Amino acid sequence: MVYKIRDYSYKQAEKLGVEIKPSTNPKKKIDVYKNGKNKIVSIGAMGYNDYPTYLEMGNKKVADDKNTL
Repeated sequence: MVYKIRDYSYKQAEKLGVEIKPSTNPKKKIDVYKNGKNKIVSIGAMGYNDYPTYLEMGNKKVADDKNTL
């Protein structure tokens, strides 16, 4: 299963000056790149919801509550 990266995540990545793509690691959601080709890290465990997913589901309060952990 390939994780669908939300617009929110692309906008956050742009603010940080990095590029994100679906992860090549099947256990992770996103690969983060600096300068377009230097992979920095794989993030986001598959099987768990995340901030942009909760926002898309209409649960901003849940997203905000979980974001403070």
